[in-house]
Amino acid sequence: MSKRCFKFIVGILIVGAIGATAYGIWYSYGQPIDCKVSDWSDWSQCSQSCGLGVQESKRFIIVQARNGGKSCSLDGRLKQTKTCQITGCPIDCELSDWSKWGKCQTTAGQREQDRRRYVTIKERNGGKSCREMRYEVRKCEELWNPVVFAFVAVASLILAVGILVVFLACCCDAGEKKQKYNPL
Repeated sequence: MSKRCFKFIVGILIVGAIGATAYGIWYSYGQPIDCKVSDWSDWSQCSQSCGLGVQESKRFIIVQARNGGKSCSLDGRLKQTKTCQITGCPIDCELSDWSKWGKCQTTAGQREQDRRRYVTIKERNGGKSCREMRYEVRKCEELWNPVVFAFVAVASLILAVGILVVFLACCCDAGEKKQKYNPL
């Protein structure tokens, strides 16, 4: 066999070995598989039952890229969101703070005073109504009461007379003859 023929056969064997090795690698690891993603899901329900919220749609990687296949060029986007707003929200009734107690008035022989509170926000769209009290009445706690005033006046008069008697008794006893003193 000539040298030239020998080199040719060796070359073919080398090329064949490289090709077989490449084919073996390709075959043993599989064909290139490109990444595949699902379609976008339907939009979710709004995250809020009333007012401003968020909805989302997702997709998933169904097949990961393998064996040199094309990777998913998703820009990291497997989820997308959008704002949503639900109108017609229920609004609950709200009341004001209590007013100051009113002036005392006589009603059916009783001295009473009242106070009120008012609706500041009316219920709407199925909101809760105001069931709390809006009107209150109480007996008057007046500073001036005619019976108490009369009692204090009589007690003050008795005290004043008692002080006068003691004072005069002390003054009259200071070196003078004892005289009978009758203040009344």
